[in-house]
Amino acid sequence: MFPQAIHLAPGEHHAGVLRALVETLGRDDEIVMLHDDGLHVGPLDDVDDGAARRMAWWRKLGCECDLDDRATWDRVRADGRPVVVWHGPFPSERLFALRAFWQLREQPQRLHEVYRPTRTTRWGNGGPRPSFYDGVGIAGPKVLLDDWKTMHPISDVEARARRWEALRQHRGILELEGDDFIERPEDAYDDRFLAACRDWTSSHRVVGRVLSETPMPTAFLAWRIERLIEDGRLESRGAPNPLDLPEEIRAR
Repeated sequence: MFPQAIHLAPGEHHAGVLRALVETLGRDDEIVMLHDDGLHVGPLDDVDDGAARRMAWWRKLGCECDLDDRATWDRVRADGRPVVVWHGPFPSERLFALRAFWQLREQPQRLHEVYRPTRTTRWGNGGPRPSFYDGVGIAGPKVLLDDWKTMHPISDVEARARRWEALRQHRGILELEGDDFIERPEDAYDDRFLAACRDWTSSHRVVGRVLSETPMPTAFLAWRIERLIEDGRLESRGAPNPLDLPEEIRAR
């Protein structure tokens, strides 16, 4: 039987899925949660060195968050238990996995992974299905029960750590295409907002439509809508909603 382990999670939702899974498996493992589940958005250059610039970027979007997780990584490195990293075709999960391998690169014998590939590219109705729907956080604990059986040690930790070092230099949006990351500018998805509201449409609904095809943090999408309103490409009406966006928006 695999010994008691640490499972690493990039954020609260991912951690909740893994907690439910571990409970279902009847294991006494620990879930260690980090606090940056949007690694594919914004600057990464100082994320492993206190994240001051990264936190300043998120404050620009209206998010106050403490992303200095050096103490957590120190605690994980000081622990002798095996470490399991779960990741699928969701960009932030894949980046978090590479970051975890870099953080623990001097202890490669402890590292294990559960890798979820893209399972399908079509919905039941035949329409295209984005690959990120096969991510760990979306799949949920019941689906992951079978994936647990595929858990295996990692043999190329050094190569993956170097890949993280290279990706850490990007500053815009990192989009996952297969196993490759493509850098996009911050305004890469603005046209999707415009297409989603040709007529007056609830801003909540617009965010939901873009989220259904774009794995981005809600705060980032709301910020881009605000920029489009300021630039005059969207017009708005109504009181602010819980996203702090006008009730309705439409393309000019």
